[in-house]
Amino acid sequence: MSNHAALIRQENAGLTVSRRGRRFLEFALPDGKTKHVATIEPLHLRDSETEIDATWVTDTGAWQWKLASTDFQAHARSVFNVGNLYEWRHSSDEWVIVDPQSINWINQDNSRQQIAIKQAITGAANDATLTFQNAYGAGRHFSYTAHPKRLIKHITIDTLGDLPAPTVTGTIWFEAEFTISNSSGVELYLDGVRWARANNVRVRTGNRIEFRNDAGEALWYADAPIATDSSVEGNSVSAEYEVRRQGGTYFITVRVPRAWLLTAVYPVIVDPTFTDGYGGDATTYSDTRIYSDEATTNFGATDDISAGNTIYGAGISRSPIRFALAANITEGATIDSATLTLTLVQAGSFRSYNNRTVRVYPLRRDWVESEATWNIYSTGNNWDTAGAAGANDYDSSSIGSHDMLTADAQYSTHDFALSGSTLAALDPGNGWLLRADTESSDWYIFCSSDHATTAYRPILVVVYTAAGGGVISEIATVLWANVGQFAGVAEASIAQVAGVVAN
Repeated sequence: MSNHAALIRQENAGLTVSRRGRRFLEFALPDGKTKHVATIEPLHLRDSETEIDATWVTDTGAWQWKLASTDFQAHARSVFNVGNLYEWRHSSDEWVIVDPQSINWINQDNSRQQIAIKQAITGAANDATLTFQNAYGAGRHFSYTAHPKRLIKHITIDTLGDLPAPTVTGTIWFEAEFTISNSSGVELYLDGVRWARANNVRVRTGNRIEFRNDAGEALWYADAPIATDSSVEGNSVSAEYEVRRQGGTYFITVRVPRAWLLTAVYPVIVDPTFTDGYGGDATTYSDTRIYSDEATTNFGATDDISAGNTIYGAGISRSPIRFALAANITEGATIDSATLTLTLVQAGSFRSYNNRTVRVYPLRRDWVESEATWNIYSTGNNWDTAGAAGANDYDSSSIGSHDMLTADAQYSTHDFALSGSTLAALDPGNGWLLRADTESSDWYIFCSSDHATTAYRPILVVVYTAAGGGVISEIATVLWANVGQFAGVAEASIAQVAGVVAN
């Protein structure tokens, strides 16, 4: 199911929804308290109580598929090689159309060897994913996975043998090429600089590309591209964008080092992703992981977060996560309980070597999901100590923990009970850091808010008493406790009256 709000309602069947927000549902409890269920990805359309449903449905006219119940509108054609494959249209009514072209080998001199052109493959939709199997020939696939805040484009290579040996020489990259066109109110910014679209001038960046409107506001992003292999630790490498104009056509290409592909575990996924940035909430609710072995790589759009030390190397992983509670729960509320629920990922036969406690620490830095790495918390801003380990980076007193076991099953859920009777104590504002107690052969991986399976995404449940609600809660508790007694008195009275009438 791609409607997370509906799934949360199902899990709380019998409770009345008392309030809705962009990323939460609240339920009235019988004792007068409130159950606040928060997510990181949006549950409702912006400025609306309409629930988001990131499911591909059939379309009519020029497009055969669409996403109709998200903040952005996406449209796609059913055949991979027909041209102008998909459109991203924003609620501002600005748009971009992207069309995959060939995949290639390319070297430092821009000498290009074509691997394959796009094929006449008909796509098949399964809930949130639209897949073109063998889109570039056998063993080379293309898919779109819809998410409430982004559209994930995956190029999957099944085996190294599905990539022919290059004839170009030198330093070689695998290249996936796309053409783009956009509405007149959209400009592309690379590393903060507007793309001039000069003919035959190539501009490259390893960072995200911003699509801004005339006022300079980012409407959406092409996230920093990465490639990830299928090893148990999910080895990744930073890819690179290149934009260029050739005649009247505009191109964006994604490049992955061939040297990395030669040692990767297959299948390999190349991931250039679009993220909704309109409305200013793209950096407020977020989760990512930071990893010492890839200290300059951002993982904000990946489908996992993790804590501990990979059992296959020296790398240490920690994960910032943020729900921004203060924006949704009125100040002065008394927090009765708070539980962070994460779903464990264990790929294939992977098991951590050690049982470990994973702890939750308040963060002190205003980190950015799409920018944070092991070295920095946002562009141009270093952690005091790399890995968010400095005294100004995080609070060394944890607010919660959970004991992870090597025998824990894949996709099992794990509850972290969090302390703090006030909002300020529970969440000072910058979210939390997940970190293993002993970062040695104890790597535990969890599903992130970007996971394709809706039910696996992080959930935060806070039970609270509203400010000034103590007396009301007390009365409600008394009434609830005595409801059976009141019902009994009423039943007896009715029987007595009925007896009198009968006589």
